[in-house]
Amino acid sequence: LSGLCYGPFFGFIINWMGNVLGNCIVMSLIRKIKFSKKVKQHKLIKSLMHQKHPLIGLTIGFMIPVIPSILVNYAGAQLNVNRRQYMAMVLVGMAPTSFLYAFGGDAIFRGNLKRIISVVICILVLIGIYLVVKKIDEVHKKRLETD
Repeated sequence: LSGLCYGPFFGFIINWMGNVLGNCIVMSLIRKIKFSKKVKQHKLIKSLMHQKHPLIGLTIGFMIPVIPSILVNYAGAQLNVNRRQYMAMVLVGMAPTSFLYAFGGDAIFRGNLKRIISVVICILVLIGIYLVVKKIDEVHKKRLETD
């Protein structure tokens, strides 16, 4: 909607800043709230926390629109990620999603087929990255189990 209302560039900045600020607020709340065992045992949280490079995994978690950011924030809180690392992860991780939303919304509104195709390709690339990271994580877990 921000790309539709403000154009792709300002829409991106507004969306990105909103995502970063929103995630910072959620992270500060998560550190003060106790969650149920069901949430703590969520498959995605376990996957995010038990990676070989968890900070990279969390950053990618912010990039993928289908992964709920609250789960990524919770995993970061459980890993005691410091503020500097967290800000870097959120700034980098939310940029692609904000870009897709702003430029995609504007492209759909204007009927710009080239930009729509570009956005769809970007989404597919992000999903591909997620699948590759997931596969690497599975291989890493299997190695740990056999050792």
